[in-house]
Amino acid sequence: MPHRVPIEGTLDLAIMYRPTNRPGLLIEHLFDEELVLVAGGGERKQPMANYVFVNWGPEFQADHALAFPNLRLPGLSLDLGALGSSYLLNARSAGYLPIRSAQPHIDSGELALIKRSPRFVYPAYAVYPEDRDEEAYEPILASLKQIASAL
Repeated sequence: MPHRVPIEGTLDLAIMYRPTNRPGLLIEHLFDEELVLVAGGGERKQPMANYVFVNWGPEFQADHALAFPNLRLPGLSLDLGALGSSYLLNARSAGYLPIRSAQPHIDSGELALIKRSPRFVYPAYAVYPEDRDEEAYEPILASLKQIASAL
């Protein structure tokens, strides 16, 4: 029989887009994530011909549907966004990636930024308990803020 971990309803820290405000939790803005359309192999003319839907969550799904009302989702969808860049590079496909992770590949010419395509911006927040050990959390929050300011 598989071992089950009980759900206790506790939270140490989460990084989220558009978190829901709940009693007992603090929400702090860290940075804004911008998702841009890029294509591997320098494909700029018809990027949607080899389009891969990289799923960045329910907000992105809704915004994507509004931005592309006539686009049928492709047969390939990646639910783990982190795999997106390597797949787009290797398969010479197009899809949405965070500009911060795509930029080095754009600079090297491995990916092309599709300039006249919709961009999606999502604020990212740190969510943590209001009732916490300040001494333990202070270095963690300071490090997160430092990393976020570098983005």
